[in-house]
Amino acid sequence: MINSVFISKTQSDVALLQKFCDKNSIELFAQSLITFESIPFQVDEKYDVVFFGSKRAIQFFLSGKIDLSEKKVGCVGEQTAAKLSKEGIEVDFIGKGSNMLQIANGFKAWLGDRKVLFPQSDRSLQSIQAVLDSEQVINLICYATSLKNMQIPKCDLYVFTSPSNAESFLNTNKIPDGAVIIAWGSSTEKFLKEWGVEAQQLEAPSLNSLIEKLSDLLIPE
Repeated sequence: MINSVFISKTQSDVALLQKFCDKNSIELFAQSLITFESIPFQVDEKYDVVFFGSKRAIQFFLSGKIDLSEKKVGCVGEQTAAKLSKEGIEVDFIGKGSNMLQIANGFKAWLGDRKVLFPQSDRSLQSIQAVLDSEQVINLICYATSLKNMQIPKCDLYVFTSPSNAESFLNTNKIPDGAVIIAWGSSTEKFLKEWGVEAQQLEAPSLNSLIEKLSDLLIPE
């Protein structure tokens, strides 16, 4: 029985999930466990493509007033693509697949021998870069991610949306026996497994996919 859910996102980002939980009498705790801070940067090397692995990377990179009008733009998935479109930036590659390796290999095939810039956090796992020729890659740290360790109420189900959020939680909290753990993506699932936590990965990193998962779990066997 699921009566309470925790998700490591801010309340303002989970309106659709809140509506679902209200309808099903589930108490929802939404709290991001990480904070972000801009890091001054400049781009000295020439590149053909810029790849965004998150909406946060878009936010901090664009704050540098970089002109992308003559660059090709790639991103990790539909949510980052939507953010780029909102900023008036045309997206040339959108990652497809259920895990980061599939997305990385798809990007590698599309990229060819072009040089790519990766705006990223100081805690980036660099999953996409791992499959590329190192001479093609420019890693640009444009923001810092800090863990915001805090106590979270005990819940029946926990949704961790990034490795950093999961680490922040585990630094301060214990997962109750019998709780269901859901990983937003493959990187988070891998991180949790390394910490000895078994998690179910969503088919897609989205609230709609999470709601489908919750709906399945609410159906009595």
